[in-house]
Amino acid sequence: MVSNFKYPVVMALILSSVSLCGQNDSHVSLKNTPIYEGEIGRQVAILEIDYPEIAAGFSIVFPAASNPLWLKEGNSLYVYFLNMDKKVTAVFSDKGRMSYSIAVLNLADIPELFIHQIKKEYPFFSFFSGKQIQAGGYTAYELIIENGNEFIALSTTDENEIVVTGRMRKTAKV
Repeated sequence: MVSNFKYPVVMALILSSVSLCGQNDSHVSLKNTPIYEGEIGRQVAILEIDYPEIAAGFSIVFPAASNPLWLKEGNSLYVYFLNMDKKVTAVFSDKGRMSYSIAVLNLADIPELFIHQIKKEYPFFSFFSGKQIQAGGYTAYELIIENGNEFIALSTTDENEIVVTGRMRKTAKV
């Protein structure tokens, strides 16, 4: 089951490398790709007219969303927004189904089960960053921990295991 989940999670991580949050209240067109920015009320009004299934799905899945920025690419709509003070990227199909979402997390947002495992296996490391990925009914976490010498990237599996996905040595300060 882990291998079936890896591909959507890896794609979601790649696509989330840029995080945007809309700040003004304008409607812009960039090479026939609609970009909607502004207050959630205006966003929902535009979406309800042009994409009613997506508007319904978004408001159900993320009722506390604010500052959305919408981008349409092919049959998908990408939205970058804040949800309870967390930066989130989500992708919806043109039928209103959420394909995946990625949220940037603080240490307090990581499940205690994973924090306990990490502290046990990596006692001399501290939290650097974290993301929560939701896709296909599963939730996974990608965490980066650090010490004075290196960064370690960790990912959770659908069996609640933590696996090392990468390591990077820190360079000496000059």
